[in-house]
Amino acid sequence: MSSLIKEGFIQRYKAGFLISNKWKSNYVVLYSDSTLAFFNNRGDGRPVETIYLKNVVPYTCVGFMCDRMPVRRPSLPQGVAVQRLVGIGMDPQASKVHWILFPSEQIL
Repeated sequence: MSSLIKEGFIQRYKAGFLISNKWKSNYVVLYSDSTLAFFNNRGDGRPVETIYLKNVVPYTCVGFMCDRMPVRRPSLPQGVAVQRLVGIGMDPQASKVHWILFPSEQIL
């Protein structure tokens, strides 16, 4: 079993229907096998989604590099610097992108 490397709260962009696009708080855990697990709340038994980061390294962008992805990045909350943004594309075409905002640049 892989060991826990880092955990904490982030904001994840959830695209909705019409005007319900929003940034939602999620608890994430990074494991030593490169699995990034998303939970709705700290202490939840099962993740709502997982990403095996080793498989998507070429499709991952940080900060201003997110503007080079094949899809447009979402609008950030007012006062949030783009340097806190990470885009994790799931394939070369970025048909699905996980947009993540970290609480600060220091913990990226």
